[in-house]
Amino acid sequence: MFHEIKGKNVAYDRDHSHASWTPIQSGGIVFTARPLTGFEPVTLTLEGTGAIELGITTKDPQSLGGAVPETTQLLEGYHFLNDVKIHKRKCTMSINLDESAMEVVSSYGGGHYKHRIQSNTDYFVVAEVKYGAVELRLEATGNDNTRQEFSENHGRNIKRLNNPAVTTSLHKSPAALCFVSEPLSPEVTIKLSCTPKPYQSTIPGRFYLLLRYTKQDPREFQIKNRGKFDVSVPLGDNDEEPAWLQIEKLEKDECTGNAVVLKFTGEAIDIWSAKGRRKRTTCHLRANEKVWLVLELYGITVRVETSFLEGPSPSHFLCPDIPEDPYENSAVHAYYRYDTPSEHENEALPVQGPTFVPASTAPPASPEDPVYLKDVIQKHFTYLKNNFTVTDVIDHMYENKMITHTELTSIASHQPAMQTRSVLVNILSNRPVSKKAFINALNKTHQEFLIEKFFPEKD
Repeated sequence: MFHEIKGKNVAYDRDHSHASWTPIQSGGIVFTARPLTGFEPVTLTLEGTGAIELGITTKDPQSLGGAVPETTQLLEGYHFLNDVKIHKRKCTMSINLDESAMEVVSSYGGGHYKHRIQSNTDYFVVAEVKYGAVELRLEATGNDNTRQEFSENHGRNIKRLNNPAVTTSLHKSPAALCFVSEPLSPEVTIKLSCTPKPYQSTIPGRFYLLLRYTKQDPREFQIKNRGKFDVSVPLGDNDEEPAWLQIEKLEKDECTGNAVVLKFTGEAIDIWSAKGRRKRTTCHLRANEKVWLVLELYGITVRVETSFLEGPSPSHFLCPDIPEDPYENSAVHAYYRYDTPSEHENEALPVQGPTFVPASTAPPASPEDPVYLKDVIQKHFTYLKNNFTVTDVIDHMYENKMITHTELTSIASHQPAMQTRSVLVNILSNRPVSKKAFINALNKTHQEFLIEKFFPEKD
């Protein structure tokens, strides 16, 4: 689940398992310093990647002072003209009054968009960068080569450059932060499944998942960095850089397709991108310090899943409609080790999926009479969920070398019974077991009635 602390531009589903980028605040408003006139059209050039809304307002930007709203919907006297979406390109448009000064005409992409206005009223051009990295430039178009400039009053996510005719957006995805609900734990593996999130029915030309970590509790982090969560909150002059460190920025193919897998070792954070690229980030923790995962979303929806074993989570088997685990064909889904020298910490490693093997001992040897139980477990799952007791079975499985001591300890440590059952089902579904030894374990624990479910005659 995701933590209740989140930015204004992130939306959750009902059970907080999905976090979606939803840009309702941008802080990206800019104005022309002077109003439109009949003899001086405004020529605006946009360059970069993002979405921009164009409009006009009767509100003089000089009267706003430092109270520029975070979105045009809150701007007094505002009238919409048109939307523009660009991706790694430049486009130029013209905005002018018609000869009768009764209409504003904006020209873009061969089209002309008109809005009727009141005469004898001043109208200022407004542009709002909804999201993305976009540079806005005003060109000199007056008959006397008069230079248009942007107003000194603008949104919090806009920076006016040394040339007052040029501005740029600061943050591609403002107020789009969220946290996983619990601090990272060595016992838990996190899977992040990302899909592109359309904006106004269009998928952004660029999208990413940015992962950071902080040692501050989400509530403490929000109190100290309110502007990161709410675009309308002013930033103080003495604000310091947030107390977080970057893990990895996963663009397009690196965050979509397969799940992004994350594991905390107690000292470092290891991630596998959707393409299998692995990276380790050392956290340098003091005693009893906790680590929280911070996600910044841009153009995506993220589903979070957690499991107590380094592989598919127990819910993978409780909910058959969940997509297959991208690393299902890896070795044993249990504990892992790294063959990575310590000097390679914080460096990208060769492309490969995680290799899951016991940390202190090799996995059980392949039995002489192997059987695969995944299909029958899924077929009879409801019955097994209600009738299979694993508490005593795992002792016999360990005695017959069907599971390792590490796995025995892990299974026994989970409560309630539903979790212990799911963890054992995870193991039984992902590697062969000895038919003779497993039947023997069921007989000795007085669960012989389950034999026909695990080993149906026709199979």
